[in-house]
Amino acid sequence: MRIDGREFESDVLAMNLRNVHRVFAYVCTCGTEVDIWSHSEKDYVVSLWLDMIKEMFLFEANAYLRNHLLNTFGFEKLSSNNRDTT
Repeated sequence: MRIDGREFESDVLAMNLRNVHRVFAYVCTCGTEVDIWSHSEKDYVVSLWLDMIKEMFLFEANAYLRNHLLNTFGFEKLSSNNRDTT
């Protein structure tokens, strides 16, 4: 499957986009600074808390983007495909 000249090899993505005419590719992260900060902690329990905080940042960034797309373009619904590269 090709989107704007970029080749994607996912059969699932091709199937999910077969009747879609508009695609927004995006990447959401918790941020480099937050990630570095979380890895600097040596205490295991605190490290787990920091990972939860990073997940909350990521969730909020994704929610902000989804709301922006809904409000800006007037979509009734959105769907997304995720690939965890960790």
